[in-house]
Amino acid sequence: MSSCEVQMHGLRLCRAMDLTVLDGYNELMKELDKIFDLKGQLCAGHLWEIVYIDNEGDMMLVGEDPWP
Repeated sequence: MSSCEVQMHGLRLCRAMDLTVLDGYNELMKELDKIFDLKGQLCAGHLWEIVYIDNEGDMMLVGEDPWP
């Protein structure tokens, strides 16, 4: 899977993101920060956690699995 939907907790809108253009978790965090206009807060790592639902339905923290 190369693209996914991303959503910020508390917002009703989802946004599509193409993961093939990113080169790892750091770029993912920068792109999410830009998409949701967090003004660097996401990259600073103080206020937010990035999680995803894997193909088995488990919630995982971003970074727990290696970026393929």
